[in-house]
Amino acid sequence: MQYVTTTLNYTRITDMFQQTTDTTEFSRTYVMQKNFASMDMIGLNISFPVPVQKWWMIYANLNAGYNHLQANFEGRILSNRYWTYTLYADNNITLPNDYSLNITGWFTGPSYWGGTFLLKPMGSLDLGVQKVLMQKRLTLKLSLSDLFKSQAWYARSNFGGLRINANGNYESRQLRLTASYRFGKSSVERSRERSRGAESENNRIKGK
Repeated sequence: MQYVTTTLNYTRITDMFQQTTDTTEFSRTYVMQKNFASMDMIGLNISFPVPVQKWWMIYANLNAGYNHLQANFEGRILSNRYWTYTLYADNNITLPNDYSLNITGWFTGPSYWGGTFLLKPMGSLDLGVQKVLMQKRLTLKLSLSDLFKSQAWYARSNFGGLRINANGNYESRQLRLTASYRFGKSSVERSRERSRGAESENNRIKGK
C-alpha cells in the first residue's frame, strides 16, 4: 500500500556563512565568504504515488518554500523575499518480455545563490531501458541522462553598483550501459524468503 507523505517545516538561520560577490569603493570587486544577517525559510514537501495502470507507476514529489534573506553590508541593505519550488517524477513502466522503461524528470523554479545571484529555472529528463535475462539473474540497463541538455544554469546579479551575468554547464548528458549479475542458488533464496515469511507470521500471532 502506498501513502502520501507530507512535511511542513520552518528554519531560521542567523549569521549564515555564504559566498557572495561584492564591491569595494566602486573600483574593485571580489568574491568571498560573508556572514549574512539572517534567513527565514518555510518549506512544504509532499511525496505521493500515482498508480496510472498496473504496469505504470509514477512516484512524484513537490518541494516548495518561501524564503527571506536579510543582510547589511556596511550600510548596503540586502533583502530578498522569494518562493522556490522543485517538481520531481519517477515513471516506472513494465513492458513485455521482461523489459522495463524508466523516465525521470525534475524542474526547479527561480532561486537565489550567494545572496545576490538570481538563478533562472532549470530541469532535466533522464531515460532508461532495462532487460532481465537468465532467469532474472542478469540485468542489462541502457540509460541516457539529461536528454535535452537543460541543466545549464544562468544567473544575474545587481548589487553594490556591480552588474553580473553568469552561466555555466557540465557534461550532464551521458549514455551508460550497465550490467549486474545476481549470484547464489535461487532455491536457497526462495527458502530464505519462506523462512522470513513464516517468522514474520509467527511474530504477528504472538503479538495478538
